[in-house]
This record gives sequence, structure tokens and C-alpha cells, in this order.
Amino acid sequence: MVEIEVQRLDGRTSVEHVEISAVFNFGYAGRDRTTVLEHIAELAARGIPAPVVVPTLYPLPIDRVTMTSEIVVFGDQTYAEVEYALVLTAKGWVIGVGSDHSDAVIEQTSVSRAKRHCPDVLSRVMWPLDEVSGHLDDMVLTLTAYRADGESSEVQRGSCGMLLAPSSLIAILASRSSMSAPPLGTVILSGTIGGEPPVGVEAWHIALDDPVIGRTISAEYRVVVQPDELT
Repeated sequence: MVEIEVQRLDGRTSVEHVEISAVFNFGYAGRDRTTVLEHIAELAARGIPAPVVVPTLYPLPIDRVTMTSEIVVFGDQTYAEVEYALVLTAKGWVIGVGSDHSDAVIEQTSVSRAKRHCPDVLSRVMWPLDEVSGHLDDMVLTLTAYRADGESSEVQRGSCGMLLAPSSLIAILASRSSMSAPPLGTVILSGTIGGEPPVGVEAWHIALDDPVIGRTISAEYRVVVQPDELT
């Protein structure tokens, strides 16, 4: 169960309690297919397996979704990726910002297992999708890394227009699954924009900026690293 604060254009705010029923993370979901294929080739050169089909679509366990300000991971080789997040509530789809946290070591063997190894972190505040769909391409995703020495740097920035639209993601999900329509409580992460997030960072800040309306959704979380074993 997650608690979403839905902010509407008319100033109304409501809290929606949503029981998560399904979680899907997209990958390689850029609109420019040439750029996507070039990125896949770059990753393959680093030993990361190429996907079977593009975009990729990974089902995750429902307990992989969190809105907490702290996550626990095993090993110091994990990293964040900023994405837009969709959640199907009783009143329709809402959009927020999310981080598809992943393990850089595990993805050398399996990207899907690397994603399932770490949680998806979502913003608590979201907007009704139908209120922003007309200018969604102008909205901007950013990811900032905060290091243990206090230094910070923006490591990802790009418009949602670089990614497939929500309607395309929902259609792909329907075509690849046995669902005629996503059930209430479905969570979809869009796939990420370009950039090179560093591994082993202590904290992350994700944001979705709407320059047309003049507002921003953001979330921040710390990464707590557990040792593989105690010696």
C-alpha cells in the first residue's frame, strides 16, 4: 500500500491510498531508435547483455516499490536512474518521478535481476496524467548525486519528450502481457534518459519539473549499504 498526494491544477489536493498490484520497469524506451541502439552497443562493449527486444519490459515484485527516504542495498555498486512514474489509482493514472535503482555488478549478468535486486523509489506527490499529457514532452527529469564528502552534481537531465509517451508504454504492456488492461494499482516506470549516474553514491535527488505550469515534483533518498557478511 502506498499513499499518494495528488495535486490538481485547480489547487485541490487529495490523498489516494493505492494497493500495489503489479510493477513494470521499462528500459531502452527512448523515442530515437538510433540513439537507443547506439547505447545498447556501448553497454554491450562494457559486458552488459543486449536486450532481446526494444524497449525492454521487466516485471518486478510488488514489494520493490517504496516512497521511503532510505533504502537498504547489498554491496556498494548500486546507482539511481531518474524516470517518470505512472500509477493507476481508482481515479485514473497519475504521474510522478521515480528512481529505478539498480546493481551495476549484477547487471553484468542480468539487467532484469539487477533491477529486481533494488527497490523502485517513487515520489509521494503526483499529478493527474490527463492534466499534463498535453505538455508532458516539455517536462524535465533530473537526477542529482550527493556524495559522502558533501559534494553534489547533476548527472542526468532531459525532457520526457525523449522517452516513449505513457500511452505507448501502456499499449506495449498490454500487447506483451495477458492483461487486456492494467489492473488498479499498476506501477510503470518509463525507462531513463541519457547520462552516466555514478555507482556507490550515498544519496540521490530525483525531480520532475513542469516549466509550463511552473511546479516541480521531487524526492530524495539515502542509500544504506549492508555488507555481504559480517567477519
